[in-house]
Amino acid sequence: MTNTAVFEALARARRSTKRFASRAWNAAEFVPHEEALTEFFLSRMSGTVRVRLHSRREESKDSGADWEWWWTDDKSATGMRVQAKRRKSAGPSYDFAYVTQSTGVKQIDRLTDQACRDGLTPVYVLYDVGPRRSLIATACSCPVDESRAARSSVTVVGAEAARQFTKHPDGVMGHALPVECIACPRRAGGDRTAGPTLRETADQAIAAWGTGHRDSGVPSLDPPPTVGSGLQPHVRRILSGDNVDEELEARGLVGIAVFGSGGGQG
Repeated sequence: MTNTAVFEALARARRSTKRFASRAWNAAEFVPHEEALTEFFLSRMSGTVRVRLHSRREESKDSGADWEWWWTDDKSATGMRVQAKRRKSAGPSYDFAYVTQSTGVKQIDRLTDQACRDGLTPVYVLYDVGPRRSLIATACSCPVDESRAARSSVTVVGAEAARQFTKHPDGVMGHALPVECIACPRRAGGDRTAGPTLRETADQAIAAWGTGHRDSGVPSLDPPPTVGSGLQPHVRRILSGDNVDEELEARGLVGIAVFGSGGGQG
């Protein structure tokens, strides 16, 4: 699957999710919660990328995350552990300092610790789909037909970048990208004639955020090592079309999405 196809699929899923939330608000003055938005968003990509959803999901048992994204090419892969946040109608717009009551641990700490343990990059997907929208432009400046503010309805940002904005969360939008920008086909491809692979564009986005562990003092700009032939078994099973409900339940995940540049994945 090409970067352009994934870029367009993510953009369509973003626009569909905003319409889904708008219909809920217009019908009942209700903004769907993160889990419903995530399930809807992931389901809009099904058929374009490899997506597996788990309908019996419990609260996260281990990872502190909602789902995983894997960005692959013919040689290697980059994994992201994703936590969803919906913009609140009152109080801080995004509660990056949220503490899980059952554990007394900050959600962002659990997300980053478990992601780093597993060799994945911790990220947030931010839903700005309610009536109280920030209308703050994102970090993207791609020449597309939609305004930057309109594209802020579903964005993605590294967890370590988000950590800097626990007191002033609206500031995170200066670092967030419209979700489709991870697969942006306009990213430079170095000296090659062909553009970068999906895995490489994901690494570029990660490098722009900084992904250092919270105990390291300052964020590192180095992307995490790619796993190559060490692609985790549950992701291999998705690519093979196998059922992964047990893995999703054990990890407390809504779903897993696998984006591939090579091998006709999608």
